Amino acid sequence: MPRGIFCGMPGTQRKPSASETADWKGIIGAAVGGAIAWGIVFASTYEQTDPHPLWIALGNTGLTLVVVAVVGGFLREAFNRREAVRQKLDEEYQFYRNVLADVKSVYDAVERARLLIGAHRSAKTYGEELRAIIDARVTLHNLKRALIPEFEARLAKELLPHMEACQRFIGKLITEYRSEYLTISRQQALDEAINKVRRDWIAKEALDPKSFEASQLAWGLIAALEQMGPLCTDEDDSYAGYRTEFLSHIDAMSAIVRSRLPVSETVATRASALTEAGRLTLTGTSSR
Repeated sequence: MPRGIFCGMPGTQRKPSASETADWKGIIGAAVGGAIAWGIVFASTYEQTDPHPLWIALGNTGLTLVVVAVVGGFLREAFNRREAVRQKLDEEYQFYRNVLADVKSVYDAVERARLLIGAHRSAKTYGEELRAIIDARVTLHNLKRALIPEFEARLAKELLPHMEACQRFIGKLITEYRSEYLTISRQQALDEAINKVRRDWIAKEALDPKSFEASQLAWGLIAALEQMGPLCTDEDDSYAGYRTEFLSHIDAMSAIVRSRLPVSETVATRASALTEAGRLTLTGTSSR
C-alpha cells in the first residue's frame, strides 16, 4: 500500500508549540507590566496639577505597552487561527491526494496484469501479477477502513459502493488464481521440459531452427480462464465487462476525490493519468 493513507488523515487537534507559548507569555507580561506602570503613575500623580514630565513619560510608556500588547495579541490570535485553518485544509488535501494515489495504484495493478499476462503468456507472469492484484485488494481494504464517518461521511457514502464493486471484481480474479494457479504452474514446468527436448533434438539433427514449435499449453490454460483469460486476450465482450465492473468504478472514485482538490491539481492529475495509461499500453504491446 503506497504511503500509508492513515498518516494523512486530518482531524487531529494541533497543540501550540513552545515558541507560540513563549510569545503569549511575552505579550501577557508586556500588557501586565504596562498596566502596572500606568497604574503607579496614575496613583502617584492623581492629585497633582502639574506632574513631573518623567511621570508623564512613564505613564505614556506604560499605556503604549498595554495598547501594543493588546493589539499584538489580537493580531497574533488572528494569524494563529488563519494558520490553523490553512493547516487543516492542507491536511484534508493531503488525505485526498493519498486516497487518489491509492485508487490509481489499484487500477495500475489490474491494468498492468491484464497487459503483461497477455504479452508474456507465462505462468510466472500470471503468478507475479496476481500477487500484485492481491496487494491492490489489501489497499482497497485499508482505504475502506480509512474512510471514517467522523471525517467526512459524505465522502465515505459516495466512495464505498464503487470500492465494493472493485473489491468484488478483484475477488473473482483472486479466487480463480487460488484454484487454478497450481495446475498452470505445473503445466508451465512441463512446457519448459518439452521445449528443451525439442530444442536439443533440432540442434542434434541440424534442423532449421525455424521449425521449432514451442509448447504453450500453460498459456492455453490461462487463456481459458473464465475471469482473467478474456481480459488478457483482448476480447471485445470481455473488455466491455471489465469497463463496466471495474474501470467505471475506478473512474467514478477518481472523479469524486478530484472534485475535492484544487482545480490546478485536478488538471495535473488527469495529465499524469493519461501519461501513465500510455506508458502501460506501450509496455504491454512492446512485450508481445
